[in-house]
Amino acid sequence: MISLIPYIGGKHRISGVVAGHLRASGCDTLVDVFGGSAAVTLNAGFTKRIYNDADGDLVNLFRVIADPATRAPLLHRLRW
Repeated sequence: MISLIPYIGGKHRISGVVAGHLRASGCDTLVDVFGGSAAVTLNAGFTKRIYNDADGDLVNLFRVIADPATRAPLLHRLRW
């Protein structure tokens, strides 16, 4: 399963199981209020995703990554 960053207490090991249950719900939007490393958000296969976390730095990271205008400078700085 895809996980952008390692995260203590992360759900990356169980994200496939969690994602399967979420897809079975029939909903078209995933709202992940305890997003963490976004392992579930990235692997659930929803086209509409809302990510949140108590850690504002993580939320900001995913905002930067989601926006092509801010993602490119970040990747350049990281020499990706």
